[in-house]
Amino acid sequence: MLVLVVVTDLLFKSKIIETAQAVSGDIVLATGHESALDVAHQLHPDKAIVDLNEKEFDALKTIKELKQKNAGLTIIGFVSHVQRELQAHAKLAGCDDIMPRSEFVRKLPDLLVQ
Repeated sequence: MLVLVVVTDLLFKSKIIETAQAVSGDIVLATGHESALDVAHQLHPDKAIVDLNEKEFDALKTIKELKQKNAGLTIIGFVSHVQRELQAHAKLAGCDDIMPRSEFVRKLPDLLVQ
């Protein structure tokens, strides 16, 4: 399974890379909106992980366009547990699963291989 990682935060990016190596997960990193769309178009990943608190690009726009162009793509977003409004907007944009950062970190090994 190929997982598209759309995260620029160095802490979370490092954690995802480290976990992927530990569980032999197959990931590809995208550096922004256009990069995510290009990678999804070329490689057809099974899943995408998106940081909903992304500061470098509009995560909601990216989710919406990824879902429009890749209907079968499962999109998982992670965010602070107190950001209910952002979670609701992400769901409307097409995010299939949204989890608090702590849950995301705990479930990360399984997310990368299942």
